[in-house]
Amino acid sequence: MNFPRKNSVVKNTTKDKNMDLMILITKTLLDVFKDNPSVAGDEYDWRDERYTMLGAGTETVTSALSFFSILLANHPDVQENIYREILQEVEDPSTVNISDLRSLTYLEKSLNECLRLNPSVPAILRKATKNTKLCRLSNIFKNVNLE
Repeated sequence: MNFPRKNSVVKNTTKDKNMDLMILITKTLLDVFKDNPSVAGDEYDWRDERYTMLGAGTETVTSALSFFSILLANHPDVQENIYREILQEVEDPSTVNISDLRSLTYLEKSLNECLRLNPSVPAILRKATKNTKLCRLSNIFKNVNLE
């Protein structure tokens, strides 16, 4: 697997961004597999796992943004406060950067409250069927309930 060099130029297309994410997901899955060879046989198709993780991430973001839009529609005062905060804190709203986002504390608190009220994934209940080593310092033991 070839990873781009630190200073290499990478095209900024959706396909390339998805490919970078798929490489990261694959590397993570392969690291878990290396520590737990009995998890899957040689013929295991990791593509299913990658697409599940990619789809789950996309779905949770979509869900969170949908709930946040509903929250703003039902609470125009919150929407107005967020709007005013953006006008106060962001020098050029057409080009928002990370430091601008960090200064938007009311927006962050509003998003966190929305996620508290409407979690994208309220619970995933699973039970470990065998001992699994995730990394050097982390283990999941057989019959443990995972949430």
